[in-house]
Amino acid sequence: MFSILKHITFSIFLLLMGLFATGREGAKLYTAGNNLVWNQPNTWSTSVSGPGSSITPQSNDTLVIRNSVILNTDFVIFGYGRVEVTPTGNLKGNNFSLSLSGNSFLSCQGEIMISHLQIDGNSSLDIQAGGVLAVLEGFQNNSLVPVQVAGKLLVSGMLSCGDLVNQQASIIGSGIVSSSNFNGSGEIMTYSPCSSVPQGSLLTENNWTGINSADWNDPMNWTGSIIPTTQTNISILNSGHTLELSGSGFCHNLYLSPGSKLDLLPTSILTVDGNLSIDPAATLLLKSTSSQYASLLNKGTVSGKIRSEIHIDQNSNTLVSSPVAEAQSGVFINMYLHQFNESSNDWGNYIVPTDVQMTPMLGYGLYSAFPSTRYFEGMPNTGEFSQVVTADNEGWNLIGNPYPCYLDWQSDSKNVSGWSRNSINTAIYYPDPSGSGNYSVYIPGSDDASLNHGSRYIAPMQGFFVKARQNGAVQVNPSAFASSVSSDISLHSTALKFRVEGGGYSDEALIRFNSGSSVDFDDSYDAYKMTGAKDAPAIYSALSDGTQLAINTLPSVSSDLLVPVGMTCNNNAEYKLIVNGISNFEYRYPLTLEDRLTNTFVDLRSDSTYSFLSSPSSDPNRFILHFDVIAGTTEPLSSHPLITVVDGNIRLTGDNNHNTRVDVFGLDGRLIVHNVGTLSPAMTIPFQGNHGIYLVTITTNTATYAQKIYAD
Repeated sequence: MFSILKHITFSIFLLLMGLFATGREGAKLYTAGNNLVWNQPNTWSTSVSGPGSSITPQSNDTLVIRNSVILNTDFVIFGYGRVEVTPTGNLKGNNFSLSLSGNSFLSCQGEIMISHLQIDGNSSLDIQAGGVLAVLEGFQNNSLVPVQVAGKLLVSGMLSCGDLVNQQASIIGSGIVSSSNFNGSGEIMTYSPCSSVPQGSLLTENNWTGINSADWNDPMNWTGSIIPTTQTNISILNSGHTLELSGSGFCHNLYLSPGSKLDLLPTSILTVDGNLSIDPAATLLLKSTSSQYASLLNKGTVSGKIRSEIHIDQNSNTLVSSPVAEAQSGVFINMYLHQFNESSNDWGNYIVPTDVQMTPMLGYGLYSAFPSTRYFEGMPNTGEFSQVVTADNEGWNLIGNPYPCYLDWQSDSKNVSGWSRNSINTAIYYPDPSGSGNYSVYIPGSDDASLNHGSRYIAPMQGFFVKARQNGAVQVNPSAFASSVSSDISLHSTALKFRVEGGGYSDEALIRFNSGSSVDFDDSYDAYKMTGAKDAPAIYSALSDGTQLAINTLPSVSSDLLVPVGMTCNNNAEYKLIVNGISNFEYRYPLTLEDRLTNTFVDLRSDSTYSFLSSPSSDPNRFILHFDVIAGTTEPLSSHPLITVVDGNIRLTGDNNHNTRVDVFGLDGRLIVHNVGTLSPAMTIPFQGNHGIYLVTITTNTATYAQKIYAD
């Protein structure tokens, strides 16, 4: 009842003001200068650029505010009166109010700051894009005409929309509306009733309520009942559910209201095409696992902080980089954090203080003796970044991904303007997330190549090595953002991948062919070898000068081509060498692997797996890849001989009555016993080796065979 009486009383007041205003016809007036007072002479002109006049505003005038004006009295806009604040206009009246009634109109393209605002009857309020209307105490909307907000309506006190006289009042648009408190039965930015909006919220054209679930892609959780698109401005409101995004999500502007929570689950990608605003009392968390990360692609401005989760495995060496501004070394307190020094080609001292700022786009080495989950917290990095690289020594520079999203290193399938990397070789290197103990390698191009799970997509918080050819810089901008992330690339038909396994670790090397390459190192085609963990084996191809390559690209294949393949290890063990890509290899040359240490030749087209023993003292340059038929590799043995160890003798039984060479090697690759004879009916070789595993190789004029034995 009180609300109705108040409304009637105010309406009578407006009517009287309107009657009083008929003292003259409505005029069109323009501000005549800056910082003039509303109802003083010379503030208003009767023409766009004319001088100030003695006329002061009345309720049915059309007032065009092009400059800064100080409102020094409460003012009523009545009948067909209009107030238009242009993009350059500014109306300030911190202690005074505006009221609209009848068919009046208030348009804001610039800035308005007043104490109170009330709208009744058929009056209209239009806050256009770029316009800001700030109400310091209270805003009451009872108009029958929807309030249009494409800019910003900011209410510090109570925002009421609808009363008992007009319960259908509404505020609509693609802009934002915020208030400390909400009241009324009307609708505000697709949210109804206004009184149920969480206090302190910021609303826009589509608002998350979480009324049905925590799922981003459930339309029932949005006030517009529509899943957001790249054109939609959205606001996350304080809800009973924490909003969770799995998969892909899109929006234009994104606002997180006080108390709201948004979790981006591992592998999810949220693309914000516009601006991101996070209230200090809201939480935006990017979650991760040890190998999977959430991705936030923000293409506009940012205000507020995010939290980016990173998991650190026990006893792991990894490379990290900060996705936020002003992160400090304390993120990794009680761990070992340091930088790589290119000029000395070595790691620097561990960073002991906890307040050392982590420079965006700089990579850091990290070791932890225990598993842990840590968080980068701060304003997400945006815009373009540049990191200096040097070639004073070997040229190895540790840089990093400065953004909270995946970056695409590939240059052929997307806009190359995302990267500027003229001072470096094109390959990137980082620890294999699968735990092989070696470095993942990726080299871009139309026939891009990958080793040890190397990927074109650089994960958030990932540090990585590049090799500089000269002093310069690597630059990156949002054009390199990856809007989707796929798995490992396939092996091209011009490539052979060598994989060595042993002791729980593995490594890979690639030999491939491209007519644009040379027999020397090529920046765009080849990748140098980086050694990994101490206990992990390493495999590589070698140039004529001994340079070790992880990826070796050659111009052509011929029958006289010999490609050295090296292998090193730090443990006495049995290793397995697997060659992938043979079945699809488009060159129809024979493929023969020669083990120079054991004098063994393997026809890779018949058997692409070869087991052998190796030790730290073994000759690393033991393998040669031939593209021709080598004597002894035409056919495998028709039947494998029986090999036993009895009473200090090695006994071999088979059906071969031709001369046969038998070699016995130790785990370190050293030749222990050598014998020549026939296997039919049997061959006995005295053997005085110690307890352990040995490798026996049998070579005839047509084939080779290898088998492990164990001597008690």
